[in-house]
Amino acid sequence: MAIGNDRLYQSVQAILFGEGDMRSRVVVACHILRKMSAIEIDMSLRKRLDLVLIDASTKRSILDANGNVLNGYDTYTETAKGRRNSTYVKLAKEIYAIYLDDLAIKKPKGGK
Repeated sequence: MAIGNDRLYQSVQAILFGEGDMRSRVVVACHILRKMSAIEIDMSLRKRLDLVLIDASTKRSILDANGNVLNGYDTYTETAKGRRNSTYVKLAKEIYAIYLDDLAIKKPKGGK
């Protein structure tokens, strides 16, 4: 069974099997996806993924006196606090659609 891009696969796993509501699952998925480099995914999918990450990070992180992000107050978590769970269901569906499209792009010519 092909899993495609490792980080996309891990993010889908976080969405499907993670703890908490959809907001907290998508926050975990975004933390995984933001570490993905541009060369790890097709450019058209990268643009879609960037839109998801931008939508999930509209608020700023809260920093301590040294300029470090406080634990639990990163941009994705802060954004999720003020948004509906249904918004994050849409983001989760888009991440899953990107994952499926990535699989289709990387599918071998023989069909297996």
